[in-house]
Amino acid sequence: PLEVRLSPAKALHDRVILVDKTQAWSVTQSFKDFANRSPASIVKVDQETSRLKVDAYEQIWASASALV
Repeated sequence: PLEVRLSPAKALHDRVILVDKTQAWSVTQSFKDFANRSPASIVKVDQETSRLKVDAYEQIWASASALV
């Protein structure tokens, strides 16, 4: 099932990829500009930073309003 939520303005950033609540990847460009600007890369962050990012985004998700 798909769940969509609305977070407060500017609470989220489009330069992070979270996988399985354990891994985080940092994107050096905005996704909308990723193909247009060079150089751009996607970098896996270390385990501790991943945990911090996942925890932070979990809190944002929990406080966001569910859209029906």
